[in-house]
Amino acid sequence: MTDADAVEPAPRRSFVGRLLRWVALFVILLGIGLVSAAAAFLYPYVRDDFRIDGIVRVVALDWRDFGRARADERLRFEFADQHIGRHTSPADCALEAVGEARTVRCAWTVMLKVAGRDVPLAFDSTATIDPHGDLR
Repeated sequence: MTDADAVEPAPRRSFVGRLLRWVALFVILLGIGLVSAAAAFLYPYVRDDFRIDGIVRVVALDWRDFGRARADERLRFEFADQHIGRHTSPADCALEAVGEARTVRCAWTVMLKVAGRDVPLAFDSTATIDPHGDLR
């Protein structure tokens, strides 16, 4: 066997190198855990906001096709049917007519406790029927 054929053993990692890898892994897992917890905490609010986005559209279309009384009725029905109401209600919504345009808007705010402080989380959903009868 010659010196050229000899294989050097892989250098051993130092204690500090191994420690840094464990610390990096811990920080990554902690970050994933915190993001997951925040997502789980905010999910009900964001889910309701997406549902209300659809509600304002169908209410605006009902207002266009069947009149304001039917739109008010549909608004209350959709909130009850989709189990929305813990953080918001039909009272947070307004049906406004400006000229020929009709707008349905729901806006609501939730106060979250973050590090002992109240932090507002605001939501707004709007649908408008333009003077030509098109939904925007």
